[in-house]
Amino acid sequence: MTVLLRYEGQVTVAQELVNEGSFHQAIEIYTDILRAIPAETIDPDARKIRLQSLKSRGDVLIQCEMPKTAIVDYEQWYQEAEESSESIAILCKIAKHYSMIGEAHTALKIGKEAQVLLHFYPTTPLQEAAVYRVLGYIRMNLGQLDEAHREYQKAFDLLESLDEKLLQATILNEIAIVDSRQSILDKSIKAYEQSLAFYKELELHRATAIVLSNLGESYQQLFDFETALQYHQEALSMLTEDDKSQKPSFLCNVYRNIGLDLNGLGQFEASVQYFKRAISVNHIIRDRNTSMQLFNSCALSELSQGNVVAAQEMVQKCLDIANSCDAKSHRAQAHYISGLIHQELYDLATANREWQKAIYLAHETGQSMLLWQIHAAMAECITNTEITEVHYEIAADIIDQVVAPFTDDTIREKFLNAPQTQAVLNKMQL
Repeated sequence: MTVLLRYEGQVTVAQELVNEGSFHQAIEIYTDILRAIPAETIDPDARKIRLQSLKSRGDVLIQCEMPKTAIVDYEQWYQEAEESSESIAILCKIAKHYSMIGEAHTALKIGKEAQVLLHFYPTTPLQEAAVYRVLGYIRMNLGQLDEAHREYQKAFDLLESLDEKLLQATILNEIAIVDSRQSILDKSIKAYEQSLAFYKELELHRATAIVLSNLGESYQQLFDFETALQYHQEALSMLTEDDKSQKPSFLCNVYRNIGLDLNGLGQFEASVQYFKRAISVNHIIRDRNTSMQLFNSCALSELSQGNVVAAQEMVQKCLDIANSCDAKSHRAQAHYISGLIHQELYDLATANREWQKAIYLAHETGQSMLLWQIHAAMAECITNTEITEVHYEIAADIIDQVVAPFTDDTIREKFLNAPQTQAVLNKMQL
């Protein structure tokens, strides 16, 4: 009993260290406990402490952005523990982090396993919402955007009768991301603004910064780089030094976004500095999605400044990761950029092959905003006037489809009046 009390005391110390942000010290304590209490123990109290330590160490490893190692702890917990409603929560953690490291098909299989367990154990609406939220996240990473939206909506609906503002804000942010990827930008902006209001009310500065960054990305899609830059700079200003050290993937993303905004505004030298910061941070993170986004963004930046070789290197880095984890949405972007690179090199045959790949993947992942830009690029590279007109017509039709669901006239006009959109629409008036 004295030994168990000592372990319980160590768990308490580890929890206090986590609260203070001393993650590595906490991991050491949990590791000591796990070495001391073997998996084969038959003492129920010791077993409880061991399982708690496995789960807690996994949670701290996630805080340290070490998802692969955390998954090992969560899977060990699932193997050792008796199946119960708590198993559902652990399966959700395993599924989410498999998706984070690019193994989305494995993640979906585990997420469905958690969904099945909902029928075998008494659960609360909160537990059910957690399952549907994870399924939404996985399907979003797979590019299954309609399915992702449905899963997230199920999660949100389950929370409507509960006083769970934090979780509601989080799911609203995730629904907005799906809307943004489907180019439903007015809905996306509205959902981000609702999420932002919740987070500000709860005075959660880091979460507020995340939504501000996402909101800026929606304005990037509207080609309103000034507004996007304001949101991204505000997001960066809200991050403390602890935030920057504990969430390097988010910091990398903010730097990347500011680089994109400045590039869009023609401030190339300033944009390069932010991309350099993003690349520096990217070296220490293990988030494939962040890396793929960064490499595609850097490729666009390098290309806009005429650095074709550097742009090719960045696109290839994205494709190397995307092909290894079947990240179709990132592959679509990369092939589109690769086409632009070959266009710059006057290798129009290769450019068109790259754009054909991009069209297929963009269709499969529902990226309407990318599709019209691909067709507009193809129109510029074809000498046959009739085929050129066909590509412009397709691009214009897709633009019409993009704005058709918009109910906010201000957002609609902002998008339609952007120079990039006008360049296509004006061709149809000639």
